[in-house]
Amino acid sequence: MYESQKQSKKWRAMEKVYGSYFDCDKYYYRELYSKYFKTHYKGKPTKRYLYLMQKINEAEKHSVRDIERLMICG
Repeated sequence: MYESQKQSKKWRAMEKVYGSYFDCDKYYYRELYSKYFKTHYKGKPTKRYLYLMQKINEAEKHSVRDIERLMICG
């Protein structure tokens, strides 16, 4: 079974909306500040850097208050 098949429908719906917030620190910041990560090549931003920045901006769109409300209301 895939990991997503083990999760409830409610959790999958929540993951679709707020998933970037939950994964932001875990993946994106760790990769962005890794030792040999290149942000630019020949003066242009790399595709990987643009992708990471897009995901980080999506995660920052959600406030902490939204996440707290989501956890309380369940």
